[in-house]
Amino acid sequence: MKEKTLSSQKIFDGRIISLRKDEIETDKGLRETREVILHGGGAAVLAVKDGKILLERQFRYPYGEILWEIPAGKRDKGETFAETAKRELEEETGYVAEKLVKLFEIYPTPGYTNEIIGIFKAEGLKDGVLHFDEDEDIDSEWVEEKKVFKMIENGEIKDGKSFARKRAQSGKSRLREEIMTRKMSNLEKSAKTDTKGMIITLVLYAVGAVSVPYVKVAGWLGGGKELEWYLAFAFKTLCSALPIYLMFQFGFKNAAMKFCGGAKGILLCVPAFLVALDNFPFLPLLSGDLAFNRHIGGLLPYILYCVSIGIMEETIFRGTIFPLFLYKFSRDKKGVFFAIAASSAIFGAMHLLNFFGGFSPAVFLQVGYSFLIGCMCALTFLFSGNIIVPAIVHAIFDVGGFLTDSGFCSGTLWTKGNVILTAVLSVVLAAVLTAEFFKTDFGGFYESLRLNEKPIEKSSDGQEKPIEKSDGKPGKTD
Repeated sequence: MKEKTLSSQKIFDGRIISLRKDEIETDKGLRETREVILHGGGAAVLAVKDGKILLERQFRYPYGEILWEIPAGKRDKGETFAETAKRELEEETGYVAEKLVKLFEIYPTPGYTNEIIGIFKAEGLKDGVLHFDEDEDIDSEWVEEKKVFKMIENGEIKDGKSFARKRAQSGKSRLREEIMTRKMSNLEKSAKTDTKGMIITLVLYAVGAVSVPYVKVAGWLGGGKELEWYLAFAFKTLCSALPIYLMFQFGFKNAAMKFCGGAKGILLCVPAFLVALDNFPFLPLLSGDLAFNRHIGGLLPYILYCVSIGIMEETIFRGTIFPLFLYKFSRDKKGVFFAIAASSAIFGAMHLLNFFGGFSPAVFLQVGYSFLIGCMCALTFLFSGNIIVPAIVHAIFDVGGFLTDSGFCSGTLWTKGNVILTAVLSVVLAAVLTAEFFKTDFGGFYESLRLNEKPIEKSSDGQEKPIEKSDGKPGKTD
């Protein structure tokens, strides 16, 4: 099926394309003429943020129409496809991607041109510099994914590269992420088709995990506080194994292995670390209102105990429950806000179990500040993209907070100066975290934890479709 070139003649050499006329011979011995348009190729970028896709509108002279397209452009001499994608995205839209993932290449019109277009997916968008070419007049717009699907179906989007490899069978069209071909585990499918049921199951597991009677076991063994802390460390570490396993099964493994927020994400977590450090009674200790009264040797089991609390509670509430809420709610700031609030409310409500040890109004205070701690830890998880960061913040907060209750310190904890310092720092740092929440794009977090993926099944006629949720409705496609 090959064709042999007998002669080649360049007819035209332009700024963007060249035209060549070749005489060829087929494998059957027939001689034919082939007219070939030579093109340096180009790159196109699929940019998704908060459930919206970045589209452009520009007039295309050959068709005499204004077309909807994804950002794209031709390769300059010596450029790679990735370099072209990066340059065109910033030039035409004013955005810079922290990471470009190559999805595939397309041959748009193989009958008469050698043009190749590399299709990329942009991750971690941030502001850059908009600078069109002199002959370009482009309007950019973020369009809801559902609307984009409809635009493809009804013919509003005609540009081939904008929905290449995204045409569903049976004549209907929708954007299909390349990741959909990844095989999901049964647990991931279950979590994404019955998200509510999985969240309830995890909450019940959390109730059991925090109710392990390590204090009574230590008493039966005749040990004191140190044995109690060692047993708590052992039990809580053991109880962390299941949520860590589920993180990997649910598709959230990057939350334990990568920092999708990068260095900037870690810096955004600094206010949370300062809040945790502020929980140490520095002022009362310096003023003499509080003093250490326990042998320093007991600090090791105490620190291990606090670390195990941070690991267990963060892997359950932030590592599994919080991402499932993110999946359940819409892919925008409103959805992220509700996910933070819902998971943190459950985390705070867990402290109502302390009533089983006897009624105390202080339990309601625990519920309130635990809700706020949950919000703070969820933000550090979003900023950094790694569950280790909120676990460390949580552990530091507990090490400072339990010093008096654990018997290490005695005296007056909440002096006037300590109350004022804590209140001022908490308000200021909370304001900083809140401001960064509204400024930060969490698209990279969704991608890292595969929260944009929907479970897919094949029907009897071989077509792929989203798996039905347990309530009979298809999975969210915000």
